[in-house]
Amino acid sequence: VGTAPVAAESPSVMFIMDVSGSMRAKMGKKTRMSVAKQAYNDLMDGIPTDAHVGLFVYGHHGDRDCQAMETRVPLKQLDVTAMKAGVAGLSASKGATPLTGALMLSVQAVGNYKRPGGKAIVLISDGKENCGGDPVKFVAEMTAALKGSIKVYVVGLGVNDKERAQLAAIATAGGGEYYAANDAKQLAEGLAKI
Repeated sequence: VGTAPVAAESPSVMFIMDVSGSMRAKMGKKTRMSVAKQAYNDLMDGIPTDAHVGLFVYGHHGDRDCQAMETRVPLKQLDVTAMKAGVAGLSASKGATPLTGALMLSVQAVGNYKRPGGKAIVLISDGKENCGGDPVKFVAEMTAALKGSIKVYVVGLGVNDKERAQLAAIATAGGGEYYAANDAKQLAEGLAKI
């Protein structure tokens, strides 16, 4: 008697949402923040229920506060209500962009999460590091140390060439992909591809 094939484990994914001041900029008729939240919420409705996900945010309080980083939803089996509630009250004002710190804390959370299957970080950002860190160097060292066991994907929202270069380099260093999003449709497509 043959045994049924074992289904591959769904991935464990930590989403990082940029809530820095620049997310107030317009993307069409809406702010980047509202476009990002809508695409993220739509994505949550389509994720397989056995996926394990969490939400990390940065830049969500303070005036250029580089310590403004927080786990809004710890990694666990998908809870759509909790994941949506995690972004519900977020609004961009004057926050900083501590990319390296946010990636570091997210890598720790994903790396310490004891569950088989792939592990990934999905960064949704519109800017480059402005807290003195070097996110590309950090991700390259992390990828080497962990032998590529955590992939890093990046979706860049309406970024300029310099910002795009850094965000794309983070994805390359993390063994993932970079997706450019200049409107809501592209953002949704980028997230769906990941």
